[in-house]
Amino acid sequence: MKSSKYSKWASLVLTGVLSLTLSAHASAAAAQPGTTMKPSWTSPSLFTPTVLVKSGSEAVIHDVKAFPDKKLVYVYMGQNVPNTTGKTKQEWSVDTLKALDANTGKLKWEYVFHESKGPYTITSKAVFGSSGTSYVYQAFSDKTYKLYSVNSAGQLNWMQKLTGPSNISLMKDGSVLTSTTGVPNAKGVVKSVLTLYNSSGKQLLSQQVQGSVITAQGERIVMAASPMSRASNGTWLEKSNPRLEVYDLSLKQLYAYQTPAGSNIYGEGSPGQFVLNDGTFIIRIHLADNQNKLLAFGPEGKPLWGRSIPGSAYTEATASGYIVYENGKFTLYDLAGQVGDPHTFLDAAGETFGISRTSDGNLSFSMKEDQMYILNPKTLQTIHGFSITDLNLGTNDYAAHTVYSSSEDGKLFKFVLPVK
Repeated sequence: MKSSKYSKWASLVLTGVLSLTLSAHASAAAAQPGTTMKPSWTSPSLFTPTVLVKSGSEAVIHDVKAFPDKKLVYVYMGQNVPNTTGKTKQEWSVDTLKALDANTGKLKWEYVFHESKGPYTITSKAVFGSSGTSYVYQAFSDKTYKLYSVNSAGQLNWMQKLTGPSNISLMKDGSVLTSTTGVPNAKGVVKSVLTLYNSSGKQLLSQQVQGSVITAQGERIVMAASPMSRASNGTWLEKSNPRLEVYDLSLKQLYAYQTPAGSNIYGEGSPGQFVLNDGTFIIRIHLADNQNKLLAFGPEGKPLWGRSIPGSAYTEATASGYIVYENGKFTLYDLAGQVGDPHTFLDAAGETFGISRTSDGNLSFSMKEDQMYILNPKTLQTIHGFSITDLNLGTNDYAAHTVYSSSEDGKLFKFVLPVK
C-alpha cells in the first residue's frame, strides 16, 4: 500500500449507523464489527538522528512494504535537513530505506541515499519487486538524478544516472521504466524519454516520444500527447482532454484515443486509469455536471464499452475488472458487466474512507483512523476486519494475515490477525 495512509484521495461524507460492518449482500444481515487488536511487537522510533539529521527533526514515512518470504518488512522514510544555501526554496531531506525483522521488529539493515558531503534529496519515489529488491529514484539538490537498486540484504545492486526529473514504474515483466520529461517548446509540445532497465540494471530500450506519462502499469504505458497551453501568467497547463497514446513494453505505439472535448482526466478523487492483467485499459472521464464515464479499450485498442458512474464514486481496479464505491455500497464489475449484488458498508457519518491494494493483491478498506477491513477483490468478501487500541493506522501494508502500520512518531507496529 502506498504512503499517505491508504491513498486518501476520497474523503467522503457518508451516512449510516454507528458501527463498522460489512455484509455479504445488501439484503443480508450485517457482519459483526472487527476484532480489537493489540500489536505483537512495536519497534523503537525509526526517526533516529544521524550525523546529518539532528534529533527532533521533522520526518515522514513514505512507504511500508512486507515481504513474508524474506521475513522482512521495509520502511522507506525521509528526514528534513536545513536548506542552508538559499539558492532554492525547495526542502531538503535525507531518505533512508530500513529493513526490520518481521518476527521481532529489530532493525536488520538500512541504506541511506546520501553520500558523504553530497547533495540532499528534493523528491523521490520507491517501487518494490516481489523478490525484495527495491528500486528508488532520487532527485538531488545539485540537479542530479539517480535510480538505485537495493537488494534484500541491504546492498546496492546498481545505480543509474538519469538526465533529468523522472518518474519510475515497475512493469509486469519485472523491468523498471523511467520517464524523463522535458520542458514545453514554443508550441507547448512536451517530449519524454522512456527507458526500460532489467533487474540487473541493463538498459533494454530507450526512446523519445511525445507527451508525458499519465500511467504505466502491467504491459502498457499511457501518454498524454497533446500540446500544453500557456496561461495568462505564462505558466504551462496540461490539456484537459488530451490525445492519449498507448505503448507496449517494446515501446511500440499500439493505438491512440482523443478524449472528448469538454472532458477532464486529471480531476481529483480516486484513481482514474487502470491496466488489467490482460492489457485492457480503462480510463475515467470527467464530464459536465459532475457526470463521469469509464471507457474500456482492449489490449490492441479496440473500444469495448463506456459505462456511466456517479461523479462522487470511488473506483479501484482488480486483476480482471474494477469496483465502484458509492453511497455505502461496493459494486464489483468485470469486463462483461456487474458481478453479483452490491455489498453494503455501514459506517459512522462523516468518517474518512480509503481503499487501496495490498502487496499481496487484496483490497484494504479503512474507516476512521483505527479500523480496517481486508477484502477479497474477486468477491468483495471480508478476509479480516479489525480495529486497534490506542493507535491510529498510519502508512501500512498487509500480507500473510499480518498488518504492519506506522505511527506519526516513526514507530512500526505488527498486528497478527486471527485466521478463521
